[in-house]
Amino acid sequence: MFSKVFIIGLGLIGGSLALDIREHKLSGKIVGYDSDQSNLNEAVRLGIIDEAAPLESVNQSDFIVLSVPVGQIPDVYKKIAPRLNDETIVVDTGSVKGYIINRINRIENSQCFVPCHPITGTENSGPSAAVPGLFKKKNVIITTEKKGSRIEKVSELWRSVGAAIVFMNAERHDEIFAAVSHLPHIAAYSLVDSVIVNGHLPRYIGGGLADYTRIAASSPSMWNDIFIYNKKNLTKSIEKYEKSLNRLKECIENERGVLEFLSTVRNAKLENVEDRQIIITVDGPSGVGKSSVSQRIAEKLDFLYIDSGALYRAKAIIKDIDEMQLKFRNSGGKWDLFYGNKSIEGDIRGEKAAIAASNIAKDSKIRENINGMIYRMVGKRSAVVEGRDAGTAIFPNADLKLFLDAPLEVRTKRRTKDDKSATKKQLSDRDMQDTGRAVSPLSMAADAVYLDTTASYDRVLKMINSVIRNTLKISIG
Repeated sequence: MFSKVFIIGLGLIGGSLALDIREHKLSGKIVGYDSDQSNLNEAVRLGIIDEAAPLESVNQSDFIVLSVPVGQIPDVYKKIAPRLNDETIVVDTGSVKGYIINRINRIENSQCFVPCHPITGTENSGPSAAVPGLFKKKNVIITTEKKGSRIEKVSELWRSVGAAIVFMNAERHDEIFAAVSHLPHIAAYSLVDSVIVNGHLPRYIGGGLADYTRIAASSPSMWNDIFIYNKKNLTKSIEKYEKSLNRLKECIENERGVLEFLSTVRNAKLENVEDRQIIITVDGPSGVGKSSVSQRIAEKLDFLYIDSGALYRAKAIIKDIDEMQLKFRNSGGKWDLFYGNKSIEGDIRGEKAAIAASNIAKDSKIRENINGMIYRMVGKRSAVVEGRDAGTAIFPNADLKLFLDAPLEVRTKRRTKDDKSATKKQLSDRDMQDTGRAVSPLSMAADAVYLDTTASYDRVLKMINSVIRNTLKISIG
C-alpha cells in the first residue's frame, strides 16, 4: 500500500500502528522518530520500526503518522510541512480535533493532512506498551469533509488493521468525546486525588477504586493537552457531572430517590452495552441466492443492506456519477439502489450493465473507490454486505463471513427456464472471470462459513439462522 511509513511518536498508539502495518504488509519500510532518545532506541530494539530517522527525512515517506500529544501535533506538522508533496499523506491520532485542524489549516501543504482519532488505548505508555491488534474492531473517527483518493487510502489502511471507520465533523467530535472519554479521565484523576493521604493511596481499596487508579495511571502529558485544548466542551461536561453528583448527594442526604437514580443509570448502561456494530458479509458466484438471503437477513435484523455489485453497475452506466446520491433503501422487504430519489434497479440489472461493471471491476483504483463508498454508507451501522470480495477485501475483519455456493446446473436452473445452454455458458464464463481476476478475485475467506444453497430457500435460511445464532448470539427468526 505504501513504500515507506514514518511514525512520529513511538508510544502505545504509534508503536502499535507500526506493528500492525508490519504484520499486514502495508508498507515496504517503517521508520520512526521520537523526541525521547530512549524511546527511539527501544522502538528499534523491539523491532517496532526498521530504523530511526530524523524529521528532515520525511520527504522520503509517502505516509506519515503524528502520534504525539495534542499540543505538539501542529508544531510537528509545521516542521515537516516544507518537505511534503502532493502525494504525501499525513494523519494524526489526537483525541481533540478542532484545535489541531484550525492550526494545521494555516500551515503550508495542509491538504496532505487527514485528521484521525483511533478510539482505543490502555493506561500504559512508551514503546514497550505497543501491541499488535490494538485497533481490531475499534472505531477510528475521521474528521474531515474532504473526498478523494487520500481519504480512501487512509480509510483502507485503518480497515486493513481491523478498524471500523466513522466520519464526523470536528466540532461534533470534540463535544462527544469531552463527555464519553475526557470526562471519565477527569473523574478518575479527581476521585483518586480525593482519597490520597500524604501522597499515598489507602492500603485497602476495592475493585471499583482499583479501576479508577488504573485510568489515573495514564500519561499525564497526554491528558494535560487533551484537557486544555478541549477545555470549552470539557468544562460543560464537568458542570453536568457536578450537577449529577449534587443530585445524587441530595438523594442520599434525604434518604429518598437513591434507588430510582441508580436504576436509571444502570438501565442506560445496559442498553449501551448491547449497542454494537455487526458486519456480515455474503460472498459467492452468480446464481447462488446471495441477494435473496442477504436481504432477508438485513430485514430480519434491521441491518443496512449493501450490494457491492450494484454499485459497480451504477458507476459503469451513469456518466459523471455523484456518488453521494447513491443509497440503498428498503421498500416492503426489498432493497433497491436509488440515485437521488429514483430507483435505478431497472437500469442496472440488464446484461449490458453487467458487462460494463465487470470491465471496470478490473481497475484497482475503481475498486478502492467503490470500497470507500461502501465504508461511507455503512459508517457505524450494522450491515449485511453482499458481493464477491466482501469478506476478503472490503470487510476482512467482518463479524461473520458467509460463502454461498451451488453446482453450476442448479444455478443455471434458477437463472432461466428457457435457454439453459446460453445461461450455463454465461455463468461459467462469469465464474472464470471472477475467480481469475488479478484484483480481488472471487475466493472464499479462510474464516468464512461455507454453505451449499442447493436446498430450498427456507432450508438455507434455517442453516444461516443457526450459524448466526451460534456465532453472534442473535437470531434472524
